[in-house]
Amino acid sequence: MVDNDACYTLQNKCALSSLVVGSLLDDMRYCTEAVFAILNHHIFLSLHKCEPHIIFRQSGSIAEQIFTVWFSLCFVEYLKDGPGQSMYLLYSALKCQTERGPIDAVTGDARYSLNESKLLRRPLDVTSMQLLVIPFDSFKQSPIILWVLSCDTISQVNKKLLDTIYSNEPFSARLAKLKCLNDYNIKENALLTMKPTSANSHQKYFGKASNSKSDGPPIQYYHLEQPRSRENRIGTEDDPTSTSIPEIFLTRLLTSKGMVKKFVGRFLESVIYAKSFECPPLLSFVFHAFDEIAIRNNFMNKMAVRSWKVNLWILRFWVNILSNIDYVLDVERIPAVDSSLAVIAQTMVDAFSNTNYKFGKESPSSKLLFAKDIKRYRMQVAHFFRNVAASPRLSVEDFHRYIAISTEDVCDGKIHCALQNDLYEWVRSNGIKLLEQLSNDECTETYGISEYLKYLLCYNKNGMNHIYAAVQLE
Repeated sequence: MVDNDACYTLQNKCALSSLVVGSLLDDMRYCTEAVFAILNHHIFLSLHKCEPHIIFRQSGSIAEQIFTVWFSLCFVEYLKDGPGQSMYLLYSALKCQTERGPIDAVTGDARYSLNESKLLRRPLDVTSMQLLVIPFDSFKQSPIILWVLSCDTISQVNKKLLDTIYSNEPFSARLAKLKCLNDYNIKENALLTMKPTSANSHQKYFGKASNSKSDGPPIQYYHLEQPRSRENRIGTEDDPTSTSIPEIFLTRLLTSKGMVKKFVGRFLESVIYAKSFECPPLLSFVFHAFDEIAIRNNFMNKMAVRSWKVNLWILRFWVNILSNIDYVLDVERIPAVDSSLAVIAQTMVDAFSNTNYKFGKESPSSKLLFAKDIKRYRMQVAHFFRNVAASPRLSVEDFHRYIAISTEDVCDGKIHCALQNDLYEWVRSNGIKLLEQLSNDECTETYGISEYLKYLLCYNKNGMNHIYAAVQLE
């Protein structure tokens, strides 16, 4: 129903899949069985539609979304001691390398980046400066030595200072004191005047025009690169004195790559468990399950089955994490670092791909940058798949016990109850569509699902706590 409804966007499907899995977290055995049943049916339909290669490649299917959410929740525990450490070191290396040079506070363009589209193209005469900062009154330490750049904005200096002070603290644990009247030296019977809000702070209006009518002409802020009109930009594209010199940019890209290459290699090795004797049982079980589903459906295309594994493990899991690294690591989201992580994500995709890409002058720099390393990475990936295929698979009972233990800290009682209530509201708001869909399925009559749904739609949730209170009544 959801997949065939054009009104459901990708965001809606992601939210619904999270509700479905989150509502079942109190019983991981049932949740796992339901998720695999949905996956089996989805692959069966895809094979009959002659679409085996797109399974998990696109995220438009609600079944694939549900399986991805379940897989991600089950794998969280492994990120702590395994790939999570190398991913944090990679993030720290990229952040350190990026902050060695100037960063445009408005656009996020940086001199030292892995992404050509986010390179700071304007030549700047920048000097490094040492500052001595007096810490907080309660901070028992001598003045802090802080290295900044002459082109840094006040906000960038502030962030570098906080990174120095809280170098061993999670980003979310940093202290942030709210201002009070005493901080502004406001006394009793002080006279205060009011005035309309104006765009007097570029921190709130980066690259945006002011919405206040009293401000006069709209203000557009810039930092290092002054925005040019389209006419000026077109007129200088072929100018030999323009800053768009490919050789210079390629040198910068290679310099940045050389500084973080060691961390990129270690991260990719942790993703394919190159230095580990065995891969996680979860990954082994899922990959073996894909093989069994293919055999059960008499589908013998091994390359297509391999693409299912790659699409799930790389596209749906790791690329998603690198695109939203603050979801997993307690760190600050920095646009300049995000652009470099996008290049590394593309490198992972290329390393797991079987397609031999032909490099040329028109090839994007994101592919050229790690072109010499792809062959070595692909040999490691092939070894990874052989190890997974040869690894022993847990029995179904052992796997359920293993999943229950690894997800003990995932299920929170209050959050779980809230997710169930949200799913209940979704069912009630889409009850008529669900009943129409179930009326066309013969299996629903056998198990009486339609009758349960009708009862649920007429049920007053205020009388009980969650959705299963109505469904489980006989």
